[in-house]
Amino acid sequence: MEELDTDKPVVLSDTSKHGRLANKIAIEMAGITKDSTPLDGGKVFLDENGELTGYFSDAASMLDSLPTIEHTKEQIKEAYDMFQKLANSYGLTVIDSGGAEDNYAVVSDMEKDGELTLRINTTSWAGQPLGTEEAERLIKPVWRTRV
Repeated sequence: MEELDTDKPVVLSDTSKHGRLANKIAIEMAGITKDSTPLDGGKVFLDENGELTGYFSDAASMLDSLPTIEHTKEQIKEAYDMFQKLANSYGLTVIDSGGAEDNYAVVSDMEKDGELTLRINTTSWAGQPLGTEEAERLIKPVWRTRV
């Protein structure tokens, strides 16, 4: 990881969002040390010398204090379009998405405009029990059923 970029914080996430790999600068900015206690269910991976490897599993929110890059709706749409073309080229017509509430409106607009060539099964994350109104607010933009 250090060979990629040593003057900026870099955090890579796997597609499941359960694991993240961070360089030393990102780890320092997040205030994480080898003695940091991971969040419930999380794991901070150490090497054979007890030093941080930079890999975090299910403790990714330990890195959430780091600044992130915000994307415009146009950038998100362009990324979805590029991805679905690639997915379709491999014969994929349905994908499962871990859910990203900020992307729901883009996907919904693409479907309304006839630009969506994938069926997307998506989920929503709730860190606490939801009431009916909050649950409906989360799923309304993307809820579709087809027979």
